[in-house]
Amino acid sequence: GIPYWWVAVTVFILGWIVMYADRTILSPVMATLQEERGLSKAQLGLISSWFFLSYAALQIPSGVLGDKLGRKAVLVPGIILFGLTTAWSVLARTFGNFLFARVMTGVGEGVYYGPQYALSSEAIPQRFRTIGTAIINSGMAFGTSLGLILSSWLAFDLGGGWRLPFFVMAVPTVAVALLV
Repeated sequence: GIPYWWVAVTVFILGWIVMYADRTILSPVMATLQEERGLSKAQLGLISSWFFLSYAALQIPSGVLGDKLGRKAVLVPGIILFGLTTAWSVLARTFGNFLFARVMTGVGEGVYYGPQYALSSEAIPQRFRTIGTAIINSGMAFGTSLGLILSSWLAFDLGGGWRLPFFVMAVPTVAVALLV
């Protein structure tokens, strides 16, 4: 009874929410991570920079792969990858391993953009495409807010430290992959 395009919009907004929440959970806990790991400001900058470089670098190739292999065939493994590497970030013992985990998280997130918009454009009827896309895009703002609030709350208010937000965000991320 529910139109398919409503389901697609719901799943894709959830994808943007978990993706943007994942990328913002690091910001509130950077000082704690820096202190615990003895990282320099340059190393903290590298973590964010390499994450975003890998994210940006994968967007065009993932669009090409999505067109050749199938959009869901690229999208689902990418979401699973960024969910698993979000959790893996916590387990990394060295700066290099942590950096690699965040780079791989960026790779996983980088495959979302092109295939997701191709699928949503196919699913949403032309007359509802503007509103459907607007709803999907609002996931970015909701995710940013959620990530900052959740990370601060889990790490500081609940005393879970910098690791807890990463573990917590990994779970809904993998769940979204299964929904897709």
